[in-house]
Amino acid sequence: GYDGLCITDGKRILYCNKVLQNLLEMDVASMANLSLPELLHFEMSNEKNHDSWKELCEKAPWMEEGHLLTNTGKHIEVEIRANNHLFEGEDAVVLAIHDISEKSENLRSQRENKILMEGMLRNLEKAREKAEDAEKAKGKFLANVTHEMRTPLTAILGLSTALEATSLGQDQED
Repeated sequence: GYDGLCITDGKRILYCNKVLQNLLEMDVASMANLSLPELLHFEMSNEKNHDSWKELCEKAPWMEEGHLLTNTGKHIEVEIRANNHLFEGEDAVVLAIHDISEKSENLRSQRENKILMEGMLRNLEKAREKAEDAEKAKGKFLANVTHEMRTPLTAILGLSTALEATSLGQDQED
């Protein structure tokens, strides 16, 4: 999107464009008598809020990200770039204010998706380990059952073979 522009001498507003008016949800009449701190309620993301707007304007050029409070109380994530310029023959600072809420939301969404994917991968790994353990248990069970059945069957087969090899007496045949 386009940047909201505000030109200031560090204390008062010299100019604001329509994009900034829309971003702040204010009209020109509402902005006319506001000082810079009254217009731009800005909280920097890197916790440098101790600087006043006047001090910040003196440090131009700079770029900061943070939260801006709109006229209706909504917080939006913005990037503000400040540069020194002449405006109508006076030293001024141009503040370019860009709404990065969508970009930040996309990054948050990507981080959340990454966390979900990592959780799913951990669950899949646990499921794979359980399946491998179950396969080992099945193999061990079958080996034990086979051994337990083979031993008596071998004895029965051996006895059957021995009985076939011997002749039966008259009493045994009846």
